[in-house]
Amino acid sequence: MRSLAVILCFLISFGSQAQGLGISSSSYFSDFSTLNYYFNSLPTVSGNNRVAMRNPIVSIGISQHSALYVGRALTFSSDNSLELFLPSAFHDANDSLFFIVKGYHLTTSFLGGRIINKGPWLFVLGPGIDWGILKIKRIHKDGTGNGLYKNTFASPLARAELQYSTGRSLFSFRVFYRYDMSSLHWQTTDSSLPEMPEFAWTGFGFQIGFSLYIHKSS
Repeated sequence: MRSLAVILCFLISFGSQAQGLGISSSSYFSDFSTLNYYFNSLPTVSGNNRVAMRNPIVSIGISQHSALYVGRALTFSSDNSLELFLPSAFHDANDSLFFIVKGYHLTTSFLGGRIINKGPWLFVLGPGIDWGILKIKRIHKDGTGNGLYKNTFASPLARAELQYSTGRSLFSFRVFYRYDMSSLHWQTTDSSLPEMPEFAWTGFGFQIGFSLYIHKSS
């Protein structure tokens, strides 16, 4: 959790100059067929006892929004968030083998282009990076083969975001596509654990957010 604390301190310190601070929630969609094929090939799973990792993976956390001024004429939109993945469990029909998905991620997007900026509406297109750790905890009811798999990822993304401000409130809706360029290998807490297949966590997602303005630019 030390790395999570460092990231949180960074986001809070950077947020001291933000226009808005608030909460956000993201939903991630990806192709889990490779992992599900592996889960269902395990000796403890057979016949109708199917194990399936399902979409979406949901996270919730804090967000911040600010304007970055470059010279007098150029302004970018900076929209960042730090979120925890909500633990989600999947298991076989006999409840003998459990997998619990969890982790956290930091999404940064500093150079958002303000395509439409009219009245309370702001439409932003821009690049970003999503990085963090995806964890899958393996639990068997007989106590054998228990442990934790970890996959550290760094994923460039492209986002389209619509923001609406009223009074001191800011509402946002973001659609994004992320491409996982990180290591495909899973780290384990125990070398005796079965090896997980390589997995690239690539796909679409969306994020909704609500923030309160600290101050508003003129």
